[in-house]
Amino acid sequence: MIDPNKQKRNQMCDNKGYTTAVEFLDKQEKLEKEARRLMPYDPVKCTYAMGSLKQLVFACLTCNNIGVCYSCSIQCHSTHEIVELFSKRDFTCDCGTERDGNGKHNGVYCQIRKNTELDIPSYTNVYGHNYTAGEFCSCNSKYDPNTESGDMIQCVLGLECNEDWYHDYCILGLPKPDILKKETKEGETKEGVKKEDEKNSNGSVKFPDLDTFDTFICWKCINKYRSNFEQLLDINDSFVSYKINRNATINNLVCSENKKRKIEIHDYSLFLKKGYGEILQKLVSEIEATGKYKNSLKFLTEICSCLLKDVPIYKPSEDKEEEYYDMFSLGNRELNNHISRDTAITGILALEEVKTKLKQFLRPFAETGKVVEENDIKSFFAKQASLGRHTK
Repeated sequence: MIDPNKQKRNQMCDNKGYTTAVEFLDKQEKLEKEARRLMPYDPVKCTYAMGSLKQLVFACLTCNNIGVCYSCSIQCHSTHEIVELFSKRDFTCDCGTERDGNGKHNGVYCQIRKNTELDIPSYTNVYGHNYTAGEFCSCNSKYDPNTESGDMIQCVLGLECNEDWYHDYCILGLPKPDILKKETKEGETKEGVKKEDEKNSNGSVKFPDLDTFDTFICWKCINKYRSNFEQLLDINDSFVSYKINRNATINNLVCSENKKRKIEIHDYSLFLKKGYGEILQKLVSEIEATGKYKNSLKFLTEICSCLLKDVPIYKPSEDKEEEYYDMFSLGNRELNNHISRDTAITGILALEEVKTKLKQFLRPFAETGKVVEENDIKSFFAKQASLGRHTK
């Protein structure tokens, strides 16, 4: 059956820009889920006291290009210029330390630790162009998910590049493409194309399918330890899916019968197989048993130990309180429209104070199906502003 009252309300909404509380609450529920997806963790614990660990790191370009943990990026630096760097190994939060240029707020430096004196910073943190300019890759570009034309992959080793993220076309040494390069001929499956024959329509080499390898080591880190890697590949290359020369061709690593082939000198990256850690651990045991290749053994166990066993990323506890992001009208709308993360956080934290009252105000409208008019909303926020002035 058709509800004539609903039709009337819908017509009022279309003609005058009004909405019912039911429709408003339904929209907010969808935006709430998006906010929880983007920021799923409870930002209540600073990781400074935990020391150096693998964690989600955010560069604060406002505060001397420091790196801060997930919680501090929200609680202490939400109004600053923040760049998400994703995970970094062996990093200690800089918030509230002598590196932090944020200064005191409410008498403390870190709003979570509540320290009244600046703490001593970690002197083992490594800072690259991710921190100093919010840039990524060898092309020194800022990351914009709305304009990227390809994939970006993080170097798993990072001893030279500080675990930087690279565009797939930059790994190949190619200019930025206008169209995503992963294309196959009509009627030809990915499995039916030989890797050494994969080319784009312009003749350039294709980037391998993401599901055919686990991660990669960039050419910068390879060049830093080139002799070590070449000896390791000569001993056993079974942990590698691809050896990719920059601006050259994609080559499957040479088979055992061709290992005497002279290695050409190119900048190249290594793409590692799924389960590469277990393969390398087995290789370490084999090298130890033979007593040979001591340099490779030291290289794997001391310099590249992160390749043997992946260190889990520390993440704060997930927020279990369903109301945490509920009814954040402005903040959620900003998140849903992909406005900058720091702006969205600012709106969310500000609206936290009025969300409960707003729900109480709208409940009678929702229960009766009454239309929420512009003057209703204006009067509500005018009242909240008045109460705020009287409580200061």
